[in-house]
Amino acid sequence: MWIRKTKQTRSLEKQQRFSFKAPLYISIGCWSVGILGAIFGWPSKLAGWNSGFPLTDVISWLKTNFIIFFIITFILLYILQVIFGPVRFQTSNTVICNKCFKVLNKGNISDCQCNGKFESLEEWEWIEKNT
Repeated sequence: MWIRKTKQTRSLEKQQRFSFKAPLYISIGCWSVGILGAIFGWPSKLAGWNSGFPLTDVISWLKTNFIIFFIITFILLYILQVIFGPVRFQTSNTVICNKCFKVLNKGNISDCQCNGKFESLEEWEWIEKNT
């Protein structure tokens, strides 16, 4: 059955904006791919060159610069998350009637045939009713 999200659910969603986990994981993933690319030379192979940087050069660069650049990357991603909200890979393009719960794609329709109003599906949640 469809029910409107509670204030507590909405406040939990807003608190996700200040979570450090997503920026941390994204930073780790990006830097891992970048380091592996430098070692194996993926960008250079795509450009027509044959090899990456020697492992000793990569390790010496990591010893001197990695922590600074990792922290800068993490802080920038965290600030972007606080400003724009958490990363959402899927936004709802669906509306639901607040009376009969008819679900449609967004369009120019503002009123349902049952005289209800269409609202964003993100304001509602589905709860399984136990019988």
